[in-house]
Amino acid sequence: MMRTYKCLKQNHYTYQNYQLLPIRDEDIMLIKDWRNAQIAVLRQKEPLTEEAQRQYFAKVVWPSLAEEWPPQVLFSFLKDNTCIGYGGIVHINWEDKRGEVSFLLNPERVKNRRVYREDFLAYLHLLKEVAYQDLQFNRLTGETFDLRPFHVSILEEAGFRLEGRMKRHIYHNGTYVDSLVHGHLPEYDADRQDKLKTDTGANVLVTSISRKVPLVQAVKAAMNKLGNHGALIGADSKEQCIARYFTDVFWRLPPIDSITNKALLAELISRQVKCVIPTRDGELLFWSQRKQWLREQGIEVMVAGEKSIHQCLDKLLFSQVCKELGIPAVAASEDLEDIRAPLLVVKDRYGAGSQNIGLKLSRLEAEKHAAKLASPIFQPYIEGREYSVDAYIDRAGRVKGVVCRSRDWTVNGESQVTTLVQDERLERLCAGYISKLQLYGHVVLQLIVDERQDIHIIECNSRFGGASTLSLAAGLDSFFWFLLEATGVEISSYPFIKTDHILRQVRYPADLILDGDG
Repeated sequence: MMRTYKCLKQNHYTYQNYQLLPIRDEDIMLIKDWRNAQIAVLRQKEPLTEEAQRQYFAKVVWPSLAEEWPPQVLFSFLKDNTCIGYGGIVHINWEDKRGEVSFLLNPERVKNRRVYREDFLAYLHLLKEVAYQDLQFNRLTGETFDLRPFHVSILEEAGFRLEGRMKRHIYHNGTYVDSLVHGHLPEYDADRQDKLKTDTGANVLVTSISRKVPLVQAVKAAMNKLGNHGALIGADSKEQCIARYFTDVFWRLPPIDSITNKALLAELISRQVKCVIPTRDGELLFWSQRKQWLREQGIEVMVAGEKSIHQCLDKLLFSQVCKELGIPAVAASEDLEDIRAPLLVVKDRYGAGSQNIGLKLSRLEAEKHAAKLASPIFQPYIEGREYSVDAYIDRAGRVKGVVCRSRDWTVNGESQVTTLVQDERLERLCAGYISKLQLYGHVVLQLIVDERQDIHIIECNSRFGGASTLSLAAGLDSFFWFLLEATGVEISSYPFIKTDHILRQVRYPADLILDGDG
């Protein structure tokens, strides 16, 4: 028979496949083991024994269920009908209608950051229902030792606000540690939803969509996640482009060099566009030059500043800037004599990706290939493993997250097969390189790691890449973060949680069957 609290009207709370139930007899020894395993983050000095646990519940917990104003209410936290944690509202002040959040999860689930975040957010959702709907509380509080930044980030993601820091508040492992104090009021969630949800007319424009179906689908998924029910508008200069069939609205955008600012703004306003995501190298400067002006009109563009874009598009300048910044980029020169290497790479200084590139050429072959290009540059050919490194840089210029992936099989410069790589050194170094380039939004660093594990940066694409959807699947939520920032939300409370699995992406053609009358 399920125990019940006299002070609660409901005693059973559900959200998705999670449940909160008044603390169950069969869970108390599990809780003992979980507390002992995580004693470092609890207000607990000694490991609990079975006898001590039984005595505590018999003398404190079970009698409190019959009290009208108990000092605490404790719950078993279930997922799919299995207990995965426990917690409740403790240190209750019934006169002021407030209490402190308590939460502990099965330590096996704590190990997986993605699981921990999902569980903790669900738990807080349920506990708010207990506090505000059932008990009619005024506020919830939380105290966390400043040893758990990930835990704190989830608490803040759920709407709790940092209210103070108690300096040197606890003694832990031979040193004093601060405690962080958070608070939550019911109106915080209402304020947060108002801020997060763009209105129904807040449409998102993705330009140069061409055949970029996975990119379009990823942007739509981010809009749905945000709660934006506006339209995804896909634009391209060609009437017949494959990705138009995956948009809500298609716009045949005239060549951007032929459209005036006045005409552009009129078109964007008429379509109620609030966010623009450029996807082609050839248009990045156009949008970058108008980024601040469009922001003043209430339209956000996911693109870096003009200077940074120019440095990435000009492959010779990119190599020179990297050298000045201490970034190990591959040397480049317009003069073949400057590159003293047995084998060479020849590419167009301003060309996109691998367009017209010559690889592993002798000096004579390099001269012949260069004659075919408008602005050839020469680089040494370097043997090694090729990688793409996806990253998101927030509005403050901070690298939000980094994902490394190997380029296993490429066609025309695009990865057809790419595999996630767990390499903390490579991630750390590339995050440092990217931060120096003063970019914004999603960027892709292309590089080679040679047999000595030295890194050679080839180029940086300051846009979403053809195979970057693997990084989205790995936790790099670039489009969602951009849409949040576009609505004025500070994304530091939305953690980057990279999967600990090895994922591989295979790009392949697929068919879409439509109603012929549609």
